[in-house]
Amino acid sequence: MQALEDLASLPLDAPLKIRRIREVLNRAGYSEPRIKQLLDCDGAMHRQRWQTVSLDLRRARGGSPLKILVRLFLLRQAVSLDEIGRAIKPTLLEDWVEVGLLQLNRSSVIATVELCPYGNLVVAADWSDDAQPDLHQVMGIAASSRTLAQATIRRHSRATLDLGTGCGVLALLAAAHSEQVVAVDSNPRALRMAKLNAQLNGLTGI
Repeated sequence: MQALEDLASLPLDAPLKIRRIREVLNRAGYSEPRIKQLLDCDGAMHRQRWQTVSLDLRRARGGSPLKILVRLFLLRQAVSLDEIGRAIKPTLLEDWVEVGLLQLNRSSVIATVELCPYGNLVVAADWSDDAQPDLHQVMGIAASSRTLAQATIRRHSRATLDLGTGCGVLALLAAAHSEQVVAVDSNPRALRMAKLNAQLNGLTGI
């Protein structure tokens, strides 16, 4: 799978580019409240969006940066080079390709990963609807992750362990009240994804 190959060589030594990418997402309003409003979604934004994709696409029509990014990173639609150029200013398309978020296909681009907003976070994960999922596919923010996050008692911790971190969302949340977070996973790709997400959200100590 191309997405898996892209992230396997993810240059995690490019924090400046990743920080600028997050600034673009913030400027566009790529956040949970704004996207819920755009898609008229009252509940949690589930990862299996295929049931409502036709309706979501109609709601996300248009040339605003937010609508373009939603079509790309949540609805898994290709967008033209002209559209992506407008949406990601002032960053370069090459930066997004280099860090493993986008793939260039002649006159359009596609997202290699999903970018799911959750609270103040934006979390990258593999697409959940691949016809032939890879054994190393990294699941995003599932209902079980949301339930555990809501049930967790948030108090100061000298050290917190996230066992089976996956995309790292629980480790990212724990970073706010922990001096150190240790994120563990048997899947090397999950660890790279979690590292990407820590950088994308400007979090240290994980």
